[in-house]
Parts: sequence; C-alpha cells; structure tokens
Amino acid sequence: MSDSVNRARAFEVLTATPVRSRRAPRDWSDDDKARLVSETLLPGANTSAIARAAGLDPSQLYGWRRKALASGSIAPLEKAYYATYATLAHELTHWTKHKNRLDRELGRKKWGDEGYAREKLVAELGAAFLCADLELTPEPGADHAAYIQGWLKVLKEDKRAIFSAAAHAQRAADFLHGLQSVADTKEGAAA
Repeated sequence: MSDSVNRARAFEVLTATPVRSRRAPRDWSDDDKARLVSETLLPGANTSAIARAAGLDPSQLYGWRRKALASGSIAPLEKAYYATYATLAHELTHWTKHKNRLDRELGRKKWGDEGYAREKLVAELGAAFLCADLELTPEPGADHAAYIQGWLKVLKEDKRAIFSAAAHAQRAADFLHGLQSVADTKEGAAA
C-alpha cells in the first residue's frame, strides 16, 4: 500500500450562522402600520421600496394596505384614474425596448405586422403586471379588441409566444421597478 493511504487525515468542520436568518417577528403598532400605508398612497410612491426601507417584506405592506382599503379606513383611488395609469404602464413597457434599456427586438418591420403584435402583447402584459403591483384593476379599453386579432394570429402560429411575451413583460416590469430607488421614494414622501 502506498503511504498516502496509510497517512492520517485531519478534517476541519466549519460552522457558521446562515447568511439569511429569519428576523424575529416585530409587533407593529396600528399607528406605524397607518403611517406606512399612507406613505404608499402618495403620488409616485413605490410600495416595495417603502416596505424594504422599513425592514418589511413587501407582501406584508400590501396586505396591510388591502385590509385598510377593505375596512374603509383609507379611500381607494378613483377608478377614473385606473385607465390613465394602465395606459402609462403600457407605454412605459414599450419604452423599455430601446437598445439602451432592455434591447428588445421582436421583428417589427411595419405597423400591424407580427413583430408589432408581439410587442403590443409584451406591452399589455407588462401593463397588467405593473397594475397588479399597484393594485389597480383597470377596465379593458376600446382599443384592446383591435390588438386581440394580432395577438391571436401570433399565438396560433407560435404556442410558446405567450411565455416569451410574459418573460419580456416581467423583465420590463422589473426594469421599471429598478428605476425607483429607496432614496427616491423617501424624497417623494417628504415633498
């Protein structure tokens, strides 16, 4: 037998605390909850950023806001604004396709072609994702019927088109969320 087999080996066992340990639950007072929820209602507020700045999971703050809306302790946004925000979210999703942003090229050559329909589907899904993040439920617009014909053609020809469009839309929503930092949210809240 060789010397390497008979030689004693020593192993050192490393122990460490997990990098991502659970935080001890915090009891939030009703006043603290109300203050944080009211911050989310300010124009330009980013609920996720406000939650992170307070050391909360965003879903917790969204839950508090839903309860406050359901109880009537805060007034919901007027539904008239929902369509405006949905249109803005749609156009901002288009804005992310530029080569200096997400560089999304879906083959558009002219208005109304297959590439145009694909980009419209991405923009509409992106708007839906952003509206869901903002807890807005806009009504379908009159122009949606015209877009659906183009989407149907694309979806019939490519069974994976919806998955591709959803992935592009999620990247756009994430990109737009990333533009608003915690510092920007605090400045908006102070104004």
